[in-house]
Amino acid sequence: MKYIGMDVHKEFCLVTVMEENGKIVQQERIECSDDALRSFLQRSAMIEKW
Repeated sequence: MKYIGMDVHKEFCLVTVMEENGKIVQQERIECSDDALRSFLQRSAMIEKW
């Protein structure tokens, strides 16, 4: 299982995907918008179950 965390700011978000053991597998700074988050999820392993 993987987990996603977000540090949300006014102009950007820092999004991190981690494995159960805490290993970071992906981390990106993206703009705070629906399109940017959707794009991140499509590029990441989080989209596998959707």
